[in-house]
Amino acid sequence: MFTTGISRFASKSSIASIRSQLLRGKATVAAGSLKARVSELIPEKQKELKEIKTKYGSKSLGETTVDM
Repeated sequence: MFTTGISRFASKSSIASIRSQLLRGKATVAAGSLKARVSELIPEKQKELKEIKTKYGSKSLGETTVDM
């Protein structure tokens, strides 16, 4: 319905161009916030893994064979 109103005033190619520009802008924002979030999580996960290695590093998890 909204694009129908726009198509009266603009060509379909310009609508596609505007739409792709909007989507690229959203993707850039999402990528930036994702990168920031991952940067926050990395130190926490590194700490968890270090604790697990310290606690269970020398423990055997069982015998593994090729035939499993």
